[in-house]
Amino acid sequence: MINRIALVCSLAFWACQNQTETHTPDPLEEVKKSFEVRSSSYDSVSVVDADSLYTFYFLPKDTIEDMGGQLYGAFSLHKYDILKGDINGDGLEDAVFKYTFSPYKQNNQLTYFKILLRKEDTLQEVGEIFGGANCEGPQLSAKEIRSGNVVFHALDYANGDPCSSPSLKSTMTFKIENQKIVKL
Repeated sequence: MINRIALVCSLAFWACQNQTETHTPDPLEEVKKSFEVRSSSYDSVSVVDADSLYTFYFLPKDTIEDMGGQLYGAFSLHKYDILKGDINGDGLEDAVFKYTFSPYKQNNQLTYFKILLRKEDTLQEVGEIFGGANCEGPQLSAKEIRSGNVVFHALDYANGDPCSSPSLKSTMTFKIENQKIVKL
């Protein structure tokens, strides 16, 4: 009897030790990695980790007029504006991640949504969807992943709408086909 109990305990211990745990990747960490790689090509980079934003400031060393193709400004990763769900039908949890870009020396903020598909223990970016800018519509907000589609609520400008108040409401839907983002 004692030998049986010892055998069962050792088998249970062995099974626990040899289980393969599936690591669920964190969309914020995956997107941060992509911006950290991008930051290596800039002269001046600072990072601020605030309550709801993780912001990379890519700034020139000097006050230059010709930026030589570099995108200087603030890239803010929105920590809590993440949708998760199966986008490509493989049964794994993918993600839609929002970030904003405020160009250097400009008064504008552009919104983007990265589409990240899960492949084993990582999330790989398929592409981005432009989500609007100040006074440029439609202004998108990601609402849900439904039946493999990413659904956005959109606000666009009617004639006479002030820049701060687009009034035309609609829905925009996107899906992934052949590793490309397609608007439906």
